[in-house]
Amino acid sequence: MSIDVMSPERREAGPQITPCPVATQAQHLLAQLQFSQVSARALARPPVDTDLAVAATVA
Repeated sequence: MSIDVMSPERREAGPQITPCPVATQAQHLLAQLQFSQVSARALARPPVDTDLAVAATVA
């Protein structure tokens, strides 16, 4: 004798997390803004010796 525990009408237990596209879009735009600001700052100043030394050790 088998009992069907999960009937089609019954939802799964646990928290139901619904996606929030507005928050996702805002986070994406914020990340783009922060990246562009960091890039602009990095390109605005000439590289110094410590930057070149770090780049040489990493590569």
